[in-house]
Amino acid sequence: GRSAEDLAGVFKSRRAKVAALLELIGLGYSDTAFSVSEESLVNKVANQMAISPDELHDIEEWVKEHFSLVRRALILMRE
Repeated sequence: GRSAEDLAGVFKSRRAKVAALLELIGLGYSDTAFSVSEESLVNKVANQMAISPDELHDIEEWVKEHFSLVRRALILMRE
């Protein structure tokens, strides 16, 4: 597998970095639990990308809000 440094180095622009972190965090929450090991990996990758802890927090909050909205949409679609 790739290291956090290798993974972070693939993404050059800020847009690509944020998109990658949104996806990584989304994968972490896909089973409803963002484990300590998943969070540790995301923190390492974000650090290597020069994304601050405050920025990472904002990205994680967006992901949690997105998952909440998807859950609400699924409730609305129930028959």
